[in-house]
This record gives sequence, structure tokens and C-alpha cells, in this order.
Amino acid sequence: MSGEKDNLVAWLESIPARDRARSLLQACVLDHNDSRFKDLIGGATVGRSEHARILAALLSPPKPLTLGRPPDRPGFRRMKYRRPNPNLKVYDESTDDWVDIPTERSGLSSKPPTGDRSVPVTPYDQLGQYLKNNPCGHEVWPHFIGPSYRLRGPMVNPFWPSVTETAPARPLRAAYLTTKEVRKVYNAMSYAMWKDGVVMNTHIIIVWSMVGLSEAEGDAILRDYLHKAQKFSEVGTKPRRRRVAKPREGGELRYVWVHENAPNRGFHSHVLLRLPRSAQKEFEMWSRKSLAAKAGKPFPWKAFRLARSYAKTEEGAVKRAWSWFRYLSKQLQPEAKIHWNDSEAGIQEAFARDVVKPWPIRKSPPLPLKTLADVSQNIGIGAQRKDQYVSSWGACQFDQLYSGHEMLEWQQRVEYERWRKERYELIETLPV
Repeated sequence: MSGEKDNLVAWLESIPARDRARSLLQACVLDHNDSRFKDLIGGATVGRSEHARILAALLSPPKPLTLGRPPDRPGFRRMKYRRPNPNLKVYDESTDDWVDIPTERSGLSSKPPTGDRSVPVTPYDQLGQYLKNNPCGHEVWPHFIGPSYRLRGPMVNPFWPSVTETAPARPLRAAYLTTKEVRKVYNAMSYAMWKDGVVMNTHIIIVWSMVGLSEAEGDAILRDYLHKAQKFSEVGTKPRRRRVAKPREGGELRYVWVHENAPNRGFHSHVLLRLPRSAQKEFEMWSRKSLAAKAGKPFPWKAFRLARSYAKTEEGAVKRAWSWFRYLSKQLQPEAKIHWNDSEAGIQEAFARDVVKPWPIRKSPPLPLKTLADVSQNIGIGAQRKDQYVSSWGACQFDQLYSGHEMLEWQQRVEYERWRKERYELIETLPV
């Protein structure tokens, strides 16, 4: 028996702390008295995950189920006695079985019982074995959770295997970015500078593993969050303005994002976007509240980080934005190559990492996702084709990738439009 306990303790210690509560509930081994086992159970009940809360609720001292109203409270005699629910069962220690609550159908009086008004509740050391062995455990389980406890999904028996364990696994892909994904992010940032002079000045990091979310859940929440962030940023920019006491500065939101899976950090996402300096603090508070609502659980403070660009000049802002891009591109596939046609030397090829010059690569576990990088629609491939924009990457001018010439072209275009407008107004004032 000691050998089985040692193996059980070693197995529980090998499980990550965030998954230990679920493993304990599925194993139904809470009747051991080993001190090491108690320490593992106590550590598993810490946290706000669903399984940890279920485990803490089941390990709490049982509360008696009171029938009727206490006699010392006023108005008890005027209250009509309600007969107990015939479908509710109680545990009988003498027969070691579940029995129905006696009602007047069995020949008993319908008056409230005198003396002790509590119904014994089964201890948890036998509850686990009962729910595990009884085929109708999923029907009995909801009666043992208090009315104040609410699950995000349907009420199920935690001792049964979850649906995700029996569902077919999603195909995994290596946690490396393809050349197409990195080029998509670069073209979007370059087009934002060329079109409207928009430089990404905010870097957001969201660690989904600290919230206890899977890769698919984190990816879905990120897409929905960015969609709502666009609407949040556009408040006050429409012709019909809202009447608010403190109007804030808004604008069209442009963003790019990349998924990563670090061994020491877990699954997380990087987002680059442009925010006015006056709206960054308010956007951070709204983001934390919005992500917690979408996740359905408290969002740890360290799971969300908003880093600002403190560049004083336009050149410094552009340099900082491209530095963030090189950091987001660090998972670019090592063997990826770029091919282009040189008018003098013919077909040329080079490793993509030698051209992009990203940060050093690191080993990462595979991910069950199809896309690891994407951009907002207003700076995507459709908007670029509409304006017939070709980036330095598309023109194979790799020595101009981070030169910032897009901002210079935008300034020249703005000056030309201003000159045309002033000339037109001057011509209108001349006599014909």
C-alpha cells in the first residue's frame, strides 16, 4: 500500500499545479491520510479555476440541510409547511445506501419534525467513489454544489473525462513564422506609414497561459477583443458626437499581432497598434476589463502588459516601431529563403533571416493553430491593392526595409495636397 501511495504522490507532483485539481477530481483518491498527499490537495485548491473551486467546495466542512424555518424566527407558525422534495435522496449510514426522504405518503405525519431539523450529508471521502461508480452520477452531482456557485458551461460530473479529452486532437504546426506571415506584418506596418503617417507606438503582450486558457480559446478571444477595440477607439470620431463630460481623443485603430509559445512563458500574443498618448491609460483599463469579461474569469495583472514608445522625434518613433517588428519576427523559420529577380545578376536567393534581421530564435513547442500572425483589415492586402501600394519588400529593395522612407513620401504627398488646395483657393479669388 505504501508503494501505491508513493507512486500516487510522485504522479501528482509531476502534474502542473494548474491541472492538479482536475486530476485529483478525476482520480477520486481524496480518502488518503498521507501528509504529503494533504499538502498536494491544499495546493490544488488555490486559484480561481473551475476545478480548483469545485475541489475547495467539496473539501469544505459539510453543511446540514435545514428543513423548514427555524422556530426562533418570527412568523414561523404562520408559514405553511412545505413537504420535502420526494426526488431528493439522503445518505443512510446504517444501510450504507442512498434512500428517499420520508413523506406523508409513507404513513408519516405532514407536520414539521421536532428537535433536530437537519438531514445528514454524506462525507466527501465516499462521495467520490459513489459518483465514479454510479452510472447516474451526472444526475446526482448538481445537488452537491451550492446555489451561489455558477459554472461557465453546463453542470457536469467532474469525475468523468472531459469532452476535450475524447475529441479528436487538432493538427499541430511548428511554432515558426513563415515568410508569408512576416511579410504580411511588414507590409501592413509599412503601408500604415505611407498612407496616413501612422507609426505603431504601443506594444501589448497578453499571456494566455497565466489565465488558464488554451491556444484555441486565446486565439478566439484575441480576435474578438481587437474587433471591439476598433469600435472603442472610434468613439467620438463620427460626425454625430456623444455628449460626454470628458470627451477623449479617438481615431481609426490599426494593428498587427503574432502568436508565440515560449517554454518558460507558455502561449502568449504580441500586438502592435497606434494609440494617442492621452488615450493609452484609458485603453489599458478598458482592455483588462474586456479581457476578463471575455475569459469568464479574473485576469491576472501580469497577464496583460502595455508598453509605450517614448520616442521624442519622428525618426525615433519609426526606429522603435521597426525594432518591435524585428522582435515579433524572431520566430521566423530558420530555413526560409527569399527569391527575387535581379536585372543584372538574374535570379537571386537569400535566407529570410539574413534579410529581415530579427531577434535570435528560440525553441518553442508546436501549436494547434493555422495562423500565427495577422493584421487589421484597414491596412491589409485589400487596402494595399486598392491604393496600388508596393512596399520595399515587394520591390526587392531590401536595403531600404527600415529606412523610414514611407514617412517621407507621406509628408511629400501631404505638402503637395496642401499646395494644390491653396492654389485652387487662390484661383477662385481672382476675377474672371
